[in-house]
Amino acid sequence: HGTISGYAYHDYVVGARAGQHITLSVSSSTPSTVFSLLGASDSVVGGAVETDSFDGVLPENRDYVIRVMMMRSQARRKGSVSKFTLTVNIR
Repeated sequence: HGTISGYAYHDYVVGARAGQHITLSVSSSTPSTVFSLLGASDSVVGGAVETDSFDGVLPENRDYVIRVMMMRSQARRKGSVSKFTLTVNIR
């Protein structure tokens, strides 16, 4: 659970192994709250860029970063605030 405003973001780090399955989703008070799943050198994993859900297989053993943010169109609006819940399932 968290709150973001404007161009701010929250990073969450999760460790996983190659071949594990990950399911991510974000629900929020603002429909334009999204996340990106980042791997090595901040590269996006499996097309999980600025989306509200992702389901895929992780490519390598490492710590992954889930970056929760608002889309730019919403973030630039004065006073934009979003309360969100991020759900992570790795198996």
